[in-house]
Amino acid sequence: MEYLWGFLIGFGSSLAASFSFLYFILYRMRPKIVISPHISKRPNPFDEGTPFMYVFKIVNKSFHPAFDASIELYELHHYPAEDGKEDDKLNVRYIPLRLKKSHFARIPSKKGYKKSSVYAEHCILFRSLENLELILREESKSVQLQITLRHGLTGLSRCFTKNYVGISKIKDKPFPFGDNVEIN
Repeated sequence: MEYLWGFLIGFGSSLAASFSFLYFILYRMRPKIVISPHISKRPNPFDEGTPFMYVFKIVNKSFHPAFDASIELYELHHYPAEDGKEDDKLNVRYIPLRLKKSHFARIPSKKGYKKSSVYAEHCILFRSLENLELILREESKSVQLQITLRHGLTGLSRCFTKNYVGISKIKDKPFPFGDNVEIN
């Protein structure tokens, strides 16, 4: 009987340790990023013929770098389902929008960043030349940003999504330096 109790206690302890290790690896070690709730509308000094660019900001909050960051931008067109019989049922059509750069091989970690630092490499700005104001002015349309990336230590992937609804999400000011994703 002593052996059975020893076996059950050992087995239960091992099982609890395995589950807590898996929880730590699968949930705590996944990539962590913050996506700005705003879009910055800026004059475009890079491309002739397009006076404005729309800038998005993400911040890697992980203590490890992120790899294979893939960024996609979509116009979402919401339209009634079932020939418009009920207003609360909508279908969504995803229309891809172009970004100037949609893939980053590596986004550094925030580990070495200090507020007094000259560089904030863990913060990424990327831009689109599409006229997002025309899209967000329409009530039946919105813009969705999707980011997929891998954690630098574990290799676990994660997908982040941010929806921008309404013209109020576009600000005529630049993003502040560093971790701050708000535009005041």
